[in-house]
Amino acid sequence: MLDIQKLSSEIEAKLENVQKSQELENLKVQYLGKKGIITEAFKNLSQIHENQKKQYAADLNKIKDKLISFINNESKKIELNEINNRLSNEKVDITLPTLQIRKGKIHPVSQVIDELTCIF
Repeated sequence: MLDIQKLSSEIEAKLENVQKSQELENLKVQYLGKKGIITEAFKNLSQIHENQKKQYAADLNKIKDKLISFINNESKKIELNEINNRLSNEKVDITLPTLQIRKGKIHPVSQVIDELTCIF
Protein backbone atom coordinates (compact mmCIF):
# COMPACT_ATOMS: atom_id res chain seq x y z
CA MET A 1 0.00 0.00 0.00
CA LEU A 2 1.35 3.38 -1.05
CA ASP A 3 1.71 6.11 1.56
CA ILE A 4 -0.58 8.90 0.34
CA GLN A 5 0.95 11.67 2.47
CA LYS A 6 4.47 10.82 1.37
CA LEU A 7 3.38 10.69 -2.28
CA SER A 8 1.61 14.03 -2.00
CA SER A 9 4.62 15.76 -0.43
CA GLU A 10 6.96 14.18 -2.99
CA ILE A 11 4.83 15.44 -5.89
CA GLU A 12 4.59 18.94 -4.41
CA ALA A 13 8.37 19.10 -3.98
CA LYS A 14 8.93 18.10 -7.60
CA LEU A 15 6.26 20.48 -8.88
CA GLU A 16 8.05 23.47 -7.36
CA ASN A 17 11.20 22.74 -9.38
CA VAL A 18 9.59 22.40 -12.82
CA GLN A 19 10.94 25.00 -15.26
CA LYS A 20 10.75 23.43 -18.74
CA SER A 21 8.08 21.61 -20.70
CA GLN A 22 10.25 18.48 -20.92
CA GLU A 23 10.53 18.32 -17.12
CA LEU A 24 6.76 18.66 -16.89
CA GLU A 25 6.26 15.84 -19.39
CA ASN A 26 8.69 13.61 -17.49
CA LEU A 27 6.78 14.30 -14.28
CA LYS A 28 3.50 13.45 -15.96
CA VAL A 29 4.87 10.16 -17.28
CA GLN A 30 6.44 9.27 -13.94
CA TYR A 31 3.18 9.62 -12.02
CA LEU A 32 0.34 9.32 -14.53
CA GLY A 33 1.90 7.27 -17.32
CA LYS A 34 1.03 3.70 -18.23
CA LYS A 35 3.37 2.38 -15.55
CA GLY A 36 3.26 5.50 -13.41
CA ILE A 37 3.13 5.49 -9.63
CA ILE A 38 -0.49 6.66 -9.34
CA THR A 39 -1.64 4.35 -12.12
CA GLU A 40 -0.01 1.38 -10.41
CA ALA A 41 -1.62 2.39 -7.12
CA PHE A 42 -5.05 2.31 -8.79
CA LYS A 43 -4.26 -1.11 -10.26
CA ASN A 44 -3.36 -2.42 -6.79
CA LEU A 45 -6.58 -1.07 -5.29
CA SER A 46 -8.11 -4.55 -5.23
CA GLN A 47 -5.52 -5.71 -2.67
CA ILE A 48 -6.66 -3.21 -0.05
CA HIS A 49 -9.25 -4.07 2.61
CA GLU A 50 -12.80 -3.05 1.86
CA ASN A 51 -13.10 -0.58 4.74
CA GLN A 52 -9.95 1.32 3.65
CA LYS A 53 -10.48 1.10 -0.11
CA LYS A 54 -12.97 3.97 -0.43
CA GLN A 55 -10.86 6.51 1.46
CA TYR A 56 -7.65 5.37 -0.24
CA ALA A 57 -9.21 5.73 -3.70
CA ALA A 58 -10.62 9.15 -2.83
CA ASP A 59 -7.20 10.35 -1.66
CA LEU A 60 -5.56 9.00 -4.81
CA ASN A 61 -8.14 10.77 -6.95
CA LYS A 62 -7.49 14.06 -5.14
CA ILE A 63 -3.77 13.77 -5.77
CA LYS A 64 -4.35 12.79 -9.39
CA ASP A 65 -6.75 15.68 -10.02
CA LYS A 66 -4.40 18.14 -8.35
CA LEU A 67 -1.49 16.89 -10.45
CA ILE A 68 -3.47 17.04 -13.70
CA SER A 69 -4.70 20.56 -13.03
CA PHE A 70 -1.18 21.72 -12.14
CA ILE A 71 0.26 20.12 -15.28
CA ASN A 72 -2.37 21.79 -17.47
CA ASN A 73 -1.82 25.21 -15.89
CA GLU A 74 1.96 24.98 -15.92
CA SER A 75 2.10 23.71 -19.50
CA LYS A 76 0.20 26.82 -20.62
CA LYS A 77 2.50 29.09 -18.62
CA ILE A 78 5.67 27.36 -19.83
CA GLU A 79 4.49 27.40 -23.44
CA LEU A 80 3.71 31.11 -23.21
CA ASN A 81 7.13 31.81 -21.68
CA GLU A 82 8.88 29.81 -24.40
CA ILE A 83 6.99 31.69 -27.12
CA ASN A 84 7.82 35.05 -25.51
CA ASN A 85 11.50 34.10 -25.22
CA ARG A 86 11.59 32.97 -28.83
CA LEU A 87 9.93 36.19 -29.98
CA SER A 88 12.30 38.37 -27.99
CA ASN A 89 15.32 36.54 -29.43
CA GLU A 90 14.17 36.60 -33.06
CA LYS A 91 14.56 39.90 -34.82
CA VAL A 92 12.73 40.74 -38.03
CA ASP A 93 14.40 43.09 -40.48
CA ILE A 94 11.57 45.16 -41.89
CA THR A 95 13.90 46.92 -44.36
CA LEU A 96 14.32 43.78 -46.47
CA PRO A 97 12.37 43.74 -49.74
CA THR A 98 9.33 41.52 -49.83
CA LEU A 99 9.03 38.49 -52.02
CA GLN A 100 7.33 39.12 -55.34
CA ILE A 101 4.02 37.38 -55.54
CA ARG A 102 2.83 36.32 -58.95
CA LYS A 103 -0.83 36.99 -59.38
CA GLY A 104 -2.67 34.36 -61.39
CA LYS A 105 -1.85 32.41 -64.54
CA ILE A 106 -3.11 32.35 -68.09
CA HIS A 107 -6.08 30.04 -68.54
CA PRO A 108 -5.10 26.84 -70.42
CA VAL A 109 -7.67 27.49 -73.20
CA SER A 110 -6.38 31.03 -73.69
CA GLN A 111 -2.83 29.70 -73.76
CA VAL A 112 -3.72 27.20 -76.53
CA ILE A 113 -5.51 29.88 -78.55
CA ASP A 114 -2.44 32.17 -78.28
CA GLU A 115 -0.14 29.34 -79.41
CA LEU A 116 -2.41 28.55 -82.39
CA THR A 117 -2.56 32.18 -83.51
CA CYS A 118 1.24 32.37 -83.37
CA ILE A 119 1.57 29.24 -85.53
CA PHE A 120 -0.87 30.40 -88.27
